Amino acid sequence: MIGGYVASAILAASGLAGVAMPGRVGLALQTDLATPRSRTEYRVVYGCFAGVGVFALAAGDTLVFKAVGALWLGAAAVRLLALALDRPKADVTWWAFLALELTLGSLGMLASG
Repeated sequence: MIGGYVASAILAASGLAGVAMPGRVGLALQTDLATPRSRTEYRVVYGCFAGVGVFALAAGDTLVFKAVGALWLGAAAVRLLALALDRPKADVTWWAFLALELTLGSLGMLASG
């Protein structure tokens, strides 16, 4: 179950970072946040991540941890799909994020009570 807590805590932290520091997080993800509206939308999306992560930590429930794992694995799947659809520059940070998503997704899915 510790893996579920780890996956949820990092989800919450990444969400809070995206809300608090959209420019820095956006720069790391090579996301253009040039307009106030784009920063607002970015904060809203990361606020969703923060909310789910904090809820999972508070609930401490295996099924919720598995849902967090599914969220991380979904992110990894879309990242891989984007290789074919968008052809992004898959630099070292791109692969690092994929590895993190796969690791945290696995931790969440393997959580047991």
